[in-house]
Amino acid sequence: INTSESNILSLAYNQGIVNRVLYPTDLRANPSIYMAHRTRMTPNYTVGGVALPFGEVQLEVDMTVEHEGHITVFEAKNWSAKRSDFAVYQLFLPYHLYSRKAKHDARIKSIDCCYLVRKPLNKSQGGGSEIEVRRYTFDDPTDILSIRCLDAQRWRLKRD
Repeated sequence: INTSESNILSLAYNQGIVNRVLYPTDLRANPSIYMAHRTRMTPNYTVGGVALPFGEVQLEVDMTVEHEGHITVFEAKNWSAKRSDFAVYQLFLPYHLYSRKAKHDARIKSIDCCYLVRKPLNKSQGGGSEIEVRRYTFDDPTDILSIRCLDAQRWRLKRD
């Protein structure tokens, strides 16, 4: 209906893409989803091993999915020809927030992140949308440069 970030995430969730990416061996997974929210925190992290003083920052989480203690935070974007990458902090800050919570909450077993991009397809491409999902983790939850890609998948959704 529209191309907002929340609609892109709804589309990916409703079409089963989120489950296929996160739980490929569990066809009955029924994750809880939490939609966009903002929160404030005072991060305590490094950039390449160098501790930088940060004050309070506001962070935005486009969507969070939780299933059996496994948390995935999402950042969604509409494709733009002028943008070929993303700001790592948009994944790192929510990851860092949840990893700090995990220290005091044994129910949290793992945390990862998904960057999801919707690209419109023109008529010669069959119309519809292409959804690219890249799943990441951080090898060191206190170092923003420790990002590592776990998986990348591309999905084509055609209009009827």
